[in-house]
Amino acid sequence: MTRIALLFTLLLTACMPDESQRTFGGPDGDMPGAADEPLDTARPEMPGQEAQADTSWTRDAVSVDRNVYSVLLDVRTASHDGFDRIVMSFGPSAVPGYRVEYVRPPVTQCGSGEEVDLPGTGFLSIRMRPAAAHSEEGHATVSDRNRRFELPVLIGLVATCDFEADLTWVAALRTPNAFRVFELESPNRLVIDIRHRM
Repeated sequence: MTRIALLFTLLLTACMPDESQRTFGGPDGDMPGAADEPLDTARPEMPGQEAQADTSWTRDAVSVDRNVYSVLLDVRTASHDGFDRIVMSFGPSAVPGYRVEYVRPPVTQCGSGEEVDLPGTGFLSIRMRPAAAHSEEGHATVSDRNRRFELPVLIGLVATCDFEADLTWVAALRTPNAFRVFELESPNRLVIDIRHRM
């Protein structure tokens, strides 16, 4: 009888999962609570959160091609230690294709060609395609489309295009400092950080 009990115990132990191989959350193995992290404090180093690996600082254009139509639901900004952050949130929709790059003034509206008055000396264009910031009925999903700030680098943010699946926002910066671009999931977000110093 003792041998049967010992054999049964060994069999149960062999079938139990190894703690080092267990994953948390959904299919991507998200860390517990990662999806509940506040939007403006999300960090690119969180495992299971970052959809794009390259988060190096640059002044060159960053471009990702993706043919997925998405609707922008929210735009948030905040200052962090060493950089200002812009977060474009698409909720459950995938992040669309995008191109982030510095553009020369004047900054203009895409439809009318009307010049947009922006402060600063650096203008960072965030173009997302195919994307929109309005519903199928034409109602804006992001209402405040011309913002001013007193952050260390970011001092303005304006939507310059929301037409025929072409969505562009331009960030007005005190100086054209290096930036980095990456994506976060749950909800799906495009994140642009701009360094405080050149």
